[in-house]
Amino acid sequence: MKTILELETGEKFEGINFGFNSSTTGELVFQTGITGYPETITDPSYAGQLIVFTTPLINNYGFPKDIINNYNINEAIESDKPSCKAIIVQEFTENSSHYNAQKSFKEWLVKNEIIAIL
Repeated sequence: MKTILELETGEKFEGINFGFNSSTTGELVFQTGITGYPETITDPSYAGQLIVFTTPLINNYGFPKDIINNYNINEAIESDKPSCKAIIVQEFTENSSHYNAQKSFKEWLVKNEIIAIL
């Protein structure tokens, strides 16, 4: 689905939404890590923000399966729910491959109401 990212300055960037179908506002921030997009999206320090991933490809290793410890905490991600409002990526692949990947990242984004712009 076609979507628009509009900045305070009035600049507009057209993209494709591959996540939750909605609109939002928030602070635009960037993340430069080469790996760790599931951890970043679930990191509470990104609460209410729109994260731009500088890594060229997102979802190449999928979304990790839950690893629940003795304290009922999922060790695969930073928190049980995402904190950011949206992610912006340069490239997204549907074909992830990793022994630990269990969930569809795209389905997880929709379920957790995260807008995802390509």
